[in-house]
Amino acid sequence: MTKFIAIAILLWSISSCSKNNNTEQTPEPAKNSSSANGSKFRLIVNNNVIVGHEGNITSLTIPSTLKEKNIQAIADGALSKNRSLQNVALPPTLELIGRAAFSECESLKSISIPSNVRFIGKAPFAACGSLKEIKVSPDNSKFSDIDGVLFDKKFETLIQVPAGKSGNYIIVDTVNLIDESAFAECIRLESIVIPDTVTKISKTAFAGCKGIKEIELPNSLKSISQGTFLGCSNLRKITIPESVTAIEDGAFAHCSNLVSVTFKGSPPLTGKAVFMGSEPTVYVPAKKGWSESYMNLKTVIINN
Repeated sequence: MTKFIAIAILLWSISSCSKNNNTEQTPEPAKNSSSANGSKFRLIVNNNVIVGHEGNITSLTIPSTLKEKNIQAIADGALSKNRSLQNVALPPTLELIGRAAFSECESLKSISIPSNVRFIGKAPFAACGSLKEIKVSPDNSKFSDIDGVLFDKKFETLIQVPAGKSGNYIIVDTVNLIDESAFAECIRLESIVIPDTVTKISKTAFAGCKGIKEIELPNSLKSISQGTFLGCSNLRKITIPESVTAIEDGAFAHCSNLVSVTFKGSPPLTGKAVFMGSEPTVYVPAKKGWSESYMNLKTVIINN
């Protein structure tokens, strides 16, 4: 399994780009930038959107203007896998940051979100293993941060935890949604506390969190999404609240040390390969509805 759970790189457009779909994508040199190995680094720009890059770089300042156009957006995956990038300065003109825009920039240490950014896609900084903090301008009306963790302005959605975070992390009790890949590849986290205010955990939210041995799910949770704990190789036991009615595909796949799954209520409906790569003992209450979904498990203990 690769270091990071692959995120689809889908190029989105904004209205200024859609006016001319045949615009040539022109490489432009980055301002005040230094290359990683002496090779040239280029930003690939389509109108006012950065859509890609050529080469690797250690320090990058993205200018506000290229070819007389304000830089307003960074497209999906446009600066991802720049593994030498340590520092980046985003322009004040920036309004949109695409899905996985900086994912797998494993040397990136910190990043600051400017005041005019109004949209951030899923997993924008996922699997950036050296990233310790994501800071947001206090003048930004859409997003904020607490201790370097990215949230929406109301602190109801946890968007991204830097993968360089270590130790224990307690989610603030205003959060009701943990976003897609929010904790992905946070391999140094040892424990995560989820409050009962959380009602939805999106897919691959904790994928690759190899330091987590046990986690308590909130009683408000309705379902466990696709690949939520994929690759949590040291997760040993988990209790599923009675409120959970569905477990989606691969939710606990490749949790190779998972030995105990306890259901508080009737076991929910399951998708495909939920426990692939693990052989946990499943403890279920003596209620109907479990046998068909769980008939392929090695051990099921029914508690009367």
